[in-house]
Amino acid sequence: MVDFLIVLFAVTLIYFSSAERLTTYISLIAIQGILLCGIAIFELKEINGANLMFITAETLIFKAFMMPALLSRIVRNTGVTKVHRRAMPAFYILILSIFGLLISVILANALVNPFVNTIFMTVALFALFTGLLLIVTHRLILYTLSVS
Repeated sequence: MVDFLIVLFAVTLIYFSSAERLTTYISLIAIQGILLCGIAIFELKEINGANLMFITAETLIFKAFMMPALLSRIVRNTGVTKVHRRAMPAFYILILSIFGLLISVILANALVNPFVNTIFMTVALFALFTGLLLIVTHRLILYTLSVS
């Protein structure tokens, strides 16, 4: 079940790279929060109240509810709803993202460690790569939001 949730998380990252509307980004952040909560709960070794409260607060309340609500408010107040026209086209970002996934798979298999799950390592590296890719290619969104 955890592997399925991790693969779904990777799929949301791929969809992130092809999306052009900020409302899509916000929805994906909420979905990722729910997926991360499921991954964290299924990976718990010891289930007690403190662990469940921390995981719920961290993933469900913050990532799945608060962040999308705050981002929706920012989008509504600024009026920016799409990626800037001069940003790199979504198709090229999607190709770079898939290339990043392949590099992540190769790196995770090359850095085999008995203490780290290969699927976790692959998706973690892919998440880092996708985040960097989106920051670099969508810097005009950040500029537009900071100016307005």
